[in-house]
Amino acid sequence: SAKMSSAPKDMPSPVRSIRHTQQGKLWRHGAGILCVGLCAALCLAVYQNAGDATPSILLGKALPSAPLKATASKLAEGDAAPAEGDAAAAAPAGVGGEKYVTDTSDGAGMVMPAVVIFGCGAVGLAFAAYLFYTVSLISLDSEEEDEKLVASTKASDEELKVIYETIREGAKSFLWAEYQFCFVFIVVFGAIVLVLVSHTTENGEAVWKWDIGALTCLSFVVGGLTSILSGYIGMMVAVYSNARTAVMAKKDGAEGWKGSFNTAFRAGGVMGYSLVAISMMILYMLALVFREYFTKMEGETRTVNYKELFECLAGYGLGGSAIAMFGRV
Repeated sequence: SAKMSSAPKDMPSPVRSIRHTQQGKLWRHGAGILCVGLCAALCLAVYQNAGDATPSILLGKALPSAPLKATASKLAEGDAAPAEGDAAAAAPAGVGGEKYVTDTSDGAGMVMPAVVIFGCGAVGLAFAAYLFYTVSLISLDSEEEDEKLVASTKASDEELKVIYETIREGAKSFLWAEYQFCFVFIVVFGAIVLVLVSHTTENGEAVWKWDIGALTCLSFVVGGLTSILSGYIGMMVAVYSNARTAVMAKKDGAEGWKGSFNTAFRAGGVMGYSLVAISMMILYMLALVFREYFTKMEGETRTVNYKELFECLAGYGLGGSAIAMFGRV
């Protein structure tokens, strides 16, 4: 008690100290990630300016093998080589040929995938809500008499509540500090994605496709925000269930082990099911929006450029994984 009384009054609280430490770590990790991104951008710029042959192969624009083999066999038999137009016609769609694919599905054909995806997403969210409800049934107040509870004083219960409130406030402060940096990261790295993806090559010439870069950047931003939402849900549910897991662990014998394990397991399932359900539905909605953009109508025939569509959708996974990386460190 003498040491405690001699401590300076202006000593920062443990929560404030932890928050400052976490902020310092976040800025250091963020600076490192930005440096890696800038180095990757520099390497890509140098690589694209080095030549057009290798990038064309890596981007999947190599000549199809089947027409080349057919041409070689005809030349060996003494036949004349096909004209350039004939070779282009022989190339399959999507491989060195036309990017657009005929879409034969009508409006009714899009109903079943939407029902399956949104139905499964609703089931996942409902089950996550049920798991959270089962955890919320556990009360932090042990005023009622229960023979299965190990003897505990009222002081220990109050201390449990104080620790729970302190951890919850600390978790909120940490998330706010982390997400402030995450928003900055999304803006800066989203701009990098916009510029890098927009710069591409067509017929051996460098071109800028700002619409492709903008859609990929949009996918990146939506993926990052989805990851932020899922991380917030997971953190709040974890803190909420920690104290209740401790309450269940106070039960005597096997009831304590079983109750505490089930509480922790159900709380972890809340984030798991909600993350999968939310991300699946958002990704499908992005795909539907992008499908309309990459659609060409020729009379009653619909053709869709699925190659560039899915290339733009790849930004969604990049954004979600990038923000999830902050939660790991």
